[in-house]
Amino acid sequence: MVNGTPQGSIISPLLFNLMINDLPTPPLGMSIRPSIFADDSAAWKSSKNLALLCRHVQQHLDKVIEWTSRWGFKLSEKKSVAVLFTKARNGVELAKQVVLEICGVAVKVEPQVKFLGVTYDQRLTWKPHINNVVDKTKKAFNLMRSVSGQSWGASRMALLTIYKALIRSRLDYGCEAFYTASDYELQRLDKIQSKCLRLSCGAMCSTAINALQQECGEMPLALRRKRLLLRFAGKVRANPQNPAGDVTVYNWRADARSYQPGKETVYAILQQYEAGTGRAHLAPRPLEAPPWHMCPPLLTSPSTSGSQRS
Repeated sequence: MVNGTPQGSIISPLLFNLMINDLPTPPLGMSIRPSIFADDSAAWKSSKNLALLCRHVQQHLDKVIEWTSRWGFKLSEKKSVAVLFTKARNGVELAKQVVLEICGVAVKVEPQVKFLGVTYDQRLTWKPHINNVVDKTKKAFNLMRSVSGQSWGASRMALLTIYKALIRSRLDYGCEAFYTASDYELQRLDKIQSKCLRLSCGAMCSTAINALQQECGEMPLALRRKRLLLRFAGKVRANPQNPAGDVTVYNWRADARSYQPGKETVYAILQQYEAGTGRAHLAPRPLEAPPWHMCPPLLTSPSTSGSQRS
C-alpha cells in the first residue's frame, strides 16, 4: 500500500502532522533529543563514551524503523547521514568507529551535513555553511549590478529592496546557530553587506561602512544577529516543548568554560540582556478570548457623523 497526501493541498500538512504525531520518542534515560520538522527529522546525543552513544542511538533508530514499517512509511537509507561532532584532533579516526544501521544498511558517516538549510560541519566551525551563503549571494549581487548605474537604472530604494529580499535574508538565516563562528568567517558576511550598500548608494570604495549603514538605514550584521538571537530565545522560552529549550536554561558545564566576547551561550546572552534592560523577559500570553468572539468596532459614515455633530 502506498501512503501519501496530495501535494499542494491545504489539508495535506495537517494530515501529515497527525500521521506522525505518535512517532516514538526516546526514553528519558538515554538523553536523546529528537527534532521533527515536516518530513525532516534528526536525533542527537552527547556523551564521552562513543560505544554507549552508538548503542543508544541505534536502539532509538530500531524503534523508529519498527514504527515506520507498521504504518507504511520508509526511511531513506541514502539520505540518512550520521555526523560525529567533536573537536578532538583524531576526529576523523573516531568517526570511523561510528556504526549505525537502517534495515541492515550501514548509515553513512559524513564530516558535514545539511539540515533545514544550515550546514553543520564536524568541528562546528560553520565554514562550509558560510561558503554556501557567499556563493549563493554572488548571483543576487550580480543582479543588483546589472540593474544599477550612475546615470540610469534602479533607484536606491529599489536596490535596497533587492538586497533585503535576496541577500540579507540569506545572511540572517540560521544566524542563531552560526553566531559562534570565528570573526574572520563573520567578516566575510559583513563584506557582502558593505558591497551591497555601497552599490545601492553609488558611493566610492573609500566610503566608511558606518556612513553607508546610516545612509541606508541598515544596522551592522553583528547587531542584527544578536537581535535575532534574543528573539529566538524569547520564542523558545514561550514554548516549553521546543527541542531547543535547553539553550535558555542554566548549564553548569557550559558556565564552567570561558568564551570570547560575543561567543557566549544563549543563556548568558539572554541574562546580559535582562540585566541591561532591568526587566526580566516575559513570554507572550495568549488572548483571554478568541479573536472571533471580540466585538467588531462600530463604523459610521462621514455624513452620519457630521449630522450628529451638528
